[in-house]
Amino acid sequence: MEEHVNEAARQELTRYLTQHNLRKTQERYAMLDAIFGTKGHFTAEDFYEHMERNFMFHVSRATIYNNLEIFMKANLVNKLQLGLTTVYEKVDVSRPHIHLVCTTCGKTVEVRDKSIHESLIAKKVRGFSISHYSVCLYGFCSACARLEKINKKK
Repeated sequence: MEEHVNEAARQELTRYLTQHNLRKTQERYAMLDAIFGTKGHFTAEDFYEHMERNFMFHVSRATIYNNLEIFMKANLVNKLQLGLTTVYEKVDVSRPHIHLVCTTCGKTVEVRDKSIHESLIAKKVRGFSISHYSVCLYGFCSACARLEKINKKK
């Protein structure tokens, strides 16, 4: 199944690049394959280091950032602000989720909730069609909430 998702992502990238008269380079497809081979979130710097270690030739940081922008515009990658850190993740419409971000420790948990997903997708906004979404809810994880409660008692 993952191979099918990868091929669909490659086809979508090809469509986007053709539509916007952008070059179809080996680096772009290698980066896309690397992203769709990862699980979870990654920073641009982490991704740069991964490409440096595992790619046959050098890809600059500028190339990483520029292509992450292209992938976002092609709806293949989401960019998220999790606390003070900017992270990316592949768009996987088969596994929609929301992010719970602790504003104290930065812990992030992904939650899959069918009712939230159905509510978001069913939402009708005049002049707009939802293709996918990214939701971050900020608050306190249970561990940080307990510590806060203990500190308030002192």
